[in-house]
Amino acid sequence: MSADFTGKTALITGAGRGIGRAVALGLADAGARLILIARSADQLAQTEAMARARGVADGQVLTPAQSAKALIAHLSGDETGAIWNFTSASAASAG
Repeated sequence: MSADFTGKTALITGAGRGIGRAVALGLADAGARLILIARSADQLAQTEAMARARGVADGQVLTPAQSAKALIAHLSGDETGAIWNFTSASAASAG
């Protein structure tokens, strides 16, 4: 990702694996503050660790327990910048 997302907040659903994880890590590389959502706490912790290994600072990655409070603060105007919403979806074949 070549865009600069420094100072932006990105809400990534499906961040535990696949496209969601790839988007989260790309945005981490681009300087975004991350709010990560996933169905699996273990996979979410892995994505968070990967983002931190890429140099994302403490307080720049929020997970479900932290993210709801941060998102409300952001939407109520307590923070500056925009929320960039990148949503991924996965499908499983029925068999």
